[in-house]
Amino acid sequence: MEKSKILNRRFLSISSERINNFLEILEKIDSVIEESLNLEKVNSNCTIYGKDLKNFQIGREVVGNDPNLKHHEFICVEDFNEVECSIEHSQFSDKEELLAFLEKKMTNYTSYRFSFVTLDNVEFVFFNLEK
Repeated sequence: MEKSKILNRRFLSISSERINNFLEILEKIDSVIEESLNLEKVNSNCTIYGKDLKNFQIGREVVGNDPNLKHHEFICVEDFNEVECSIEHSQFSDKEELLAFLEKKMTNYTSYRFSFVTLDNVEFVFFNLEK
């Protein structure tokens, strides 16, 4: 596992209690980004932040700012400051395997971010942030 620093990020997300609806959530996030003249996706990855395995923030990392986002009550906009973290890359055959991996890792960290296009290449970022 490599130690690194993650730079400032802006994250558009929708809160969910499960990750198997991430495609539906990404469609909503993408439509908001497409409607905006001021927002652009950082990449095509689905990004999920969390502090446990019961509540997930599912969305996209973006650049730009759009004051009209406040009119989308279901969209959460979060800005993350630079932070030290541990980065790990893994591959999974299914969602259950990914969640088991996260559950094991969460005994050592207070929060996580994982980003993927497919489960064949998942980037995990683990943080020890103040609770």
